[in-house]
Amino acid sequence: FSDEDGIRLEISKNKDKNSIILRVFNSSNKKLADEVMRRLDEMSKADPFQYYVAKMRESTKRKGESAGLGLARIQYETKADLSAIYHKRKNHNVGILEIKSVFALD
Repeated sequence: FSDEDGIRLEISKNKDKNSIILRVFNSSNKKLADEVMRRLDEMSKADPFQYYVAKMRESTKRKGESAGLGLARIQYETKADLSAIYHKRKNHNVGILEIKSVFALD
């Protein structure tokens, strides 16, 4: 979902909750960020397996564009809690989209 080169990753361990937190920062315009946040909201209201299967079916109909499976696959395969925040940058046409994934260490 980035429209510019470059990425930043942060990985930390949350000892209190026995989890790993991965934050990915990409350049993004507001429209793309809103689409990611819409998908995350949609995913949070659905069964992860059913959502992933539905996205796989939809991806077969897409020609020449992203399959759109990334977030659904991450959530289903890792059982991560996903969230996103858009950080607008002053005097820029693009901001930073931060996607946070929390992975439980069972």
